[in-house]
Amino acid sequence: MMVIRKSDLVAQVADNWRLAHQRRGEWLVPPGGPDPAEIYHALQALAPDAAPEAIATITGDARWTANICQECGEDRDVLVAFGAGEVTHPTDMAFLCLACLEAGAQLARV
Repeated sequence: MMVIRKSDLVAQVADNWRLAHQRRGEWLVPPGGPDPAEIYHALQALAPDAAPEAIATITGDARWTANICQECGEDRDVLVAFGAGEVTHPTDMAFLCLACLEAGAQLARV
């Protein structure tokens, strides 16, 4: 198990952007698209506690800080990730918010 906090996603967004858009030190520039290096530098300039909306404005995509519960589908501040064995891909895990975990615990107690 591990805890995923939206605040951690915000603080790590520049590094995550670089990992997604750079290979062997070279930026993967889409034809006619935005310059990923410029976006990376703009993300680096943000405070670690920047609003998720600021990141969405820079990247054009709110998914960089989305923390979606797989049970209720809501974007939450905190999720708990469950995975069996060695996790090699996010689909190997289940991500649940505290409200859904509490609801599941109530079901188990009945």
